[in-house]
Amino acid sequence: MTADAEGAAVGPHGEVGTVGAHSEARTTGARGDIIVRLLAACEEFADRPAITGADGTTWTFKSLGIRIRNTAAALRDRGFSPGDRVQFSIRPQPRGIVFALGVVAAGGVIAFADLGVAEDVFAARRRRIGPNHVAAESVLYSAGLPGVRRIARRAGILLPGLREHTGGHFHAGPRLPGMPRHSADVEALAARIGKIEVGAEPDRLCLLVSTSGTTAHPRIVAHSRGSLDAAMQLFSGAVDIAPGERVHSDQFFLGLAALCAGAHWSMPAAAAPPRKDPAGFVRGLRGAQVSFLVPADVELVTDAIAAGAPDPRLRSIIVGAAPVTASLLDTVAQTMPRTRVLATYGMTEVLPIAVTDAADKLAHPGPGDYVGRLLPGVEARVVRGRLALRGPNMMVGYLDAEGEPTTEAISEGAPRAEAGAEGEPTTEAGAGHEAHTPHFDGTWLLTTDLAELLPAAPGGATPRTTATPRTPGSPGGTPEPSGASAGSHRPGVVLLGRSGDMIIRGSTNIYPGLYEPALAAHPAISHAVLVGISDDFGDERVVAVVVPRTHESAGGTVRLPEIAEALRTRIDHDAQPDALVLLPALPTSGRSAKLDRPAVRRAVAGLLGLVPTTWVGAGASALPVYSELDTDEG
Repeated sequence: MTADAEGAAVGPHGEVGTVGAHSEARTTGARGDIIVRLLAACEEFADRPAITGADGTTWTFKSLGIRIRNTAAALRDRGFSPGDRVQFSIRPQPRGIVFALGVVAAGGVIAFADLGVAEDVFAARRRRIGPNHVAAESVLYSAGLPGVRRIARRAGILLPGLREHTGGHFHAGPRLPGMPRHSADVEALAARIGKIEVGAEPDRLCLLVSTSGTTAHPRIVAHSRGSLDAAMQLFSGAVDIAPGERVHSDQFFLGLAALCAGAHWSMPAAAAPPRKDPAGFVRGLRGAQVSFLVPADVELVTDAIAAGAPDPRLRSIIVGAAPVTASLLDTVAQTMPRTRVLATYGMTEVLPIAVTDAADKLAHPGPGDYVGRLLPGVEARVVRGRLALRGPNMMVGYLDAEGEPTTEAISEGAPRAEAGAEGEPTTEAGAGHEAHTPHFDGTWLLTTDLAELLPAAPGGATPRTTATPRTPGSPGGTPEPSGASAGSHRPGVVLLGRSGDMIIRGSTNIYPGLYEPALAAHPAISHAVLVGISDDFGDERVVAVVVPRTHESAGGTVRLPEIAEALRTRIDHDAQPDALVLLPALPTSGRSAKLDRPAVRRAVAGLLGLVPTTWVGAGASALPVYSELDTDEG
């Protein structure tokens, strides 16, 4: 048994027995205030377990609420002002969650920092965000010390400019070398008794998340307390999280939705994520009802169960962040027959958008990827083949060069999408724009996803289609319903591809445009692209495709060590390729001879089915090489 801050005894996972039905349906998506809603849940479910860390320590909702208010009050006492921004890099454990929520309760903004990104990209994002304070794990301060920096960079735990920040500092963990003397311990803030009034401010900014963009034009999404509240309501309602249930995940958004719904958020140990210890992760799921996994981790979990790990008998697995394939769903059905799979579709700008279960997903006759019916309050249109969205969970905007939310920042000089009659996006919304660039007009977000909308049947169900869906942007081809069942009147969404080039591997979004120019600038490389090749479980392998510059002194052969060094030093830790393909030239198309990425993917997919030509590197980091050229491995 573990005692929480109020002295209440709870079990290792905080179990307190059976709970009743929902006190209130959380499915409307109406905008409120995320921190007001959460603090209200802390009062309503006061004696129930709220959050459990990897070490088994559990806090009740009452204790959680007290810690959040204490942190907010302590921040204000230290000169923290409403609107202050905090560059945040503390792993998802209770102390970090409390600090982040305390910042929001104090009127501040959390800006998630991505570890391991290229330093110039990180610096560009930091300039645009303009943080007043930084909050980080203690070890990240030491990681920037001379002699440690290179190792930290390779391990993907370097946070550039952390020690040089001249504003406020907050740390989680013991005091270590490299840490500013005035840095405050986040746990000490939460333990200090304080009082603060927290009122509803749904329009106040509370969250900044970097998504992509370039060094010159970083793309940073801004959410308000109201848009985040709507997102959490929709999420908890869509996946039916009930008060008292245990949700096991290290995902911030799922955990926050669980807390707002009165559920118990437990967190896996950092040393036992699915990719490092699948069997250990499965053991941690015991006693939980819900978990979130990316498709690649679902495969590891099902493999562990097939190898003998006990089925945790989850009620639901929420799968997202990458396409969910039929093969994956079949595997879960065979190894975890009591568990329902819920596939979620969303994006940082508007989360969530749609949810479907395995049965409906598998029943879709295709083509395309059926991702479910639009959630309540979310609206969609198809504009020139691209999906346009609006809803109460929509972001405020993207940060402009001055660090303020705007509808102009994303266009990077191009005309923005215009609203037509009755606030709908016009058919000219995509005109003059890059096909792989999203555009936001303050109401509608024109995404880079190619999509088909399936109208709901008269009885309320999303129809199955008997006609082949039309090509995006072409007229006609409306599918005819061939059946109906109980359901809502909201339309279904079928994704037909991404107009952008983003690669999704595991839970990481990889943007090739961030790295290709640097690779091509290397003296051993003439041209370079990164492409994603899907596997049977919906994950993608990252493949570096290189046209080398041959060395005359080497008889026209390619020197692999130089290319391998370029990949290692010019691509972020989390974006390192799974394979290297060497080609004499890259395929192009059209009179302007533009790069033909689909043709590159087709060529690469054919080569990956063969035995590698050679390998470069050693041990676990060795990279398979598929080459149509002579190579020199020396």
